Amino acid sequence: MRNTLRFTLGIILLFAFSIYAQQITLSSGKAPFNKANSHINYGTFSLADIAYANDNSQSTNISMPLPAGNPFTVLGSFSAPNFAASMCRGGDGNYYLIDIAPAVYLFDPNTGTCTLIGNITGMSGDQPNGIAYNYMDDTYYMCSSSKFYSLDINTLTATLIGSFTPAITGLMIDLCFDETGTCYSYAVDINPGAANGYIIDLNTAALTTLGYVGFTPNYGQGMSYDYENQVIYLAAFNLDTFTGQLRTMDKATGMTTLVYDWVDQIAPFATNSEGPNPCPEELAPSNPDPPSGTTGVSVDGTTLSWTNGTGTVSVEVWFAGQQVYTGAPITQWPTGALQYFTTYSWKIVCWNDSCSRSATWSFQTEQHLPLPLEDFYPQSAQYWTGTTEGITKTDGEINTVYPNVGWAAYDISTIPQGATILETRFYGYVNAANWPYWSATPMGSVNPVTDGASSINSQILAGYTSDVAYIYSDESSSFTVGWHNYAMGNSALSDLQSAIDSNQGWFAMGFVDRDFTNSFYLNFDGWSQPNPPYIEIIFITPVELTSFRADVNEGNVNLSWQTATETNNKGFEVQRNSGNGFEVLAFVNGNGTSTEVHNYSYIDRPVSGKYIYRLRQVDFDGSSEYSNTIEVNVEIPKIFSLEQNYPNPFNPATEINFSLSEDSKVTLKVFDILGREVAILINGNLTSGEHNVTFNAAGFPSGVYFYRIDANSSEGRSFASVKKMVLTK
Repeated sequence: MRNTLRFTLGIILLFAFSIYAQQITLSSGKAPFNKANSHINYGTFSLADIAYANDNSQSTNISMPLPAGNPFTVLGSFSAPNFAASMCRGGDGNYYLIDIAPAVYLFDPNTGTCTLIGNITGMSGDQPNGIAYNYMDDTYYMCSSSKFYSLDINTLTATLIGSFTPAITGLMIDLCFDETGTCYSYAVDINPGAANGYIIDLNTAALTTLGYVGFTPNYGQGMSYDYENQVIYLAAFNLDTFTGQLRTMDKATGMTTLVYDWVDQIAPFATNSEGPNPCPEELAPSNPDPPSGTTGVSVDGTTLSWTNGTGTVSVEVWFAGQQVYTGAPITQWPTGALQYFTTYSWKIVCWNDSCSRSATWSFQTEQHLPLPLEDFYPQSAQYWTGTTEGITKTDGEINTVYPNVGWAAYDISTIPQGATILETRFYGYVNAANWPYWSATPMGSVNPVTDGASSINSQILAGYTSDVAYIYSDESSSFTVGWHNYAMGNSALSDLQSAIDSNQGWFAMGFVDRDFTNSFYLNFDGWSQPNPPYIEIIFITPVELTSFRADVNEGNVNLSWQTATETNNKGFEVQRNSGNGFEVLAFVNGNGTSTEVHNYSYIDRPVSGKYIYRLRQVDFDGSSEYSNTIEVNVEIPKIFSLEQNYPNPFNPATEINFSLSEDSKVTLKVFDILGREVAILINGNLTSGEHNVTFNAAGFPSGVYFYRIDANSSEGRSFASVKKMVLTK
């Protein structure tokens, strides 16, 4: 085996030759950080239809007028877990957005909210770059870098139609359909003049080349069609200007025309134009219950209801990606038991004798809160509980024998600021009582520990009525001594929440017998007695990040962090600043709502230099906050090395990392199993330090490949190494 390998490597060396090295790799994802900060207007146009999109640079969903392409209207925050690649308006009027995960989201054009419908199956590790709906055959289609699929939007099952033929040199990036059902697409390619527009055959995935698009597209792009004006729009990212741009494409030649320079990367992108659906709009279902976007739906199940469209003769009901009913028209369907804190999508399809209209809605179930109840007591200090008649105040027992009123103040300083109060309950030990009709009252800003008797008395007496008091209770003559507990209503939760939000550290309530005679009364033990009063609080804390650290090991930056609690936590953006501002490296999914400790990690492989890292924690509602920053120094390696590619096996792209201890002339080449050179990734002079390059094998067949580095330093040292990698499609 060793002799065979030596022979193969000998063949490899015979095939070596130099070419000019590409400094930028081909990509279908997010563009790197762009220092530009202003929009450039290349023309003035009258306003027309609307387009919806994701401003990837700002992590926001937006709308804009067409054909002008500006100004932007921010609809809401959205950062896709991986990369939001494309969006289209479907035949049911819904907007579907795809993440390269691969997954499908329902996009709300009114609020900008993106609701996960589910993951796409059937792509065998491939990633979708584009999605479009064809009104002529009522079918959704997708493209990956090199393949063409149809998509069942109900089951989210992708079916491979075929690989693009002839194979393209770049990556197919998006597609759209015109009013005749013709499928247009275009590819990103950093080779000048090689990025073309195409027509795709829906049955075979065969390509008809239209021609050069007139610019150098790279990274994530968008494509959509205006049926009314018969115009193809591109949400392009132009590598020549390194900006996002609105362009139109000529359907005959593929050539594009610049409309507006957005600067920001805009992808995905979809117009609000609707194609030639032969079905009448009044056939569409309406009036969903629960309304789309409803949260807190009971997990015990709910009954979905809706109004069928005019002329409906049969109905399909889809729930969570499965068809659960088809037949004669119905207007209700029970879901049965559901999972906690889960988003469910449901779809109603109304058929007449020849065609259908449909609508898709979603809701989210209630949070499961297996949270412990926490008890909060008065401090063991003077006047945390006591009694006053308005002139003097007495520490200790809570005594409401007229003219006295009582109070209790609770130490809530351990509840973290930002916690959300869900429920609270009062527990008190009655040591004496006689047929009390009593109230527990708000104290407002009056602090019984420090304020005077008159202020305390006035405040307690001001809030004893049933519409104000936290507790309003009429006891009987048989009311006994011992422990009693009561739910606290009216403004109790909001007052307690305000005390938490303002970091007040205490919360107080008053006690009064409403008969205002000394014949009827109610006495509770105070802080200095055997059974002091307390309040029981259920609250949820925001994501509590207990640690965030970075360790550098052989050029890798190992980031790790830990949470003690999480509330509504969608996950974490990992961000890095190498001197030009923060860029997003990855998204790590969170654990929703949890009181358990969770550990997270991410490995970055940068070149040598100084870097600053931070986390952006994102809630499911789009709100977010940043962690502290960590600065690391990745030192210049002391050795030459070539690392194993990652991932391996791979499809279609993999990253190769290597290190140079000195400035060197470097070649990095790829060979097939027969020793034939198939790609030159680097051929040029590089500085000492860590380096990486992406090898995209979208146009290569599956199999075993070798990659070889040859480095000759300015100090006369040489280094060569070969490693094996496996491409699996």
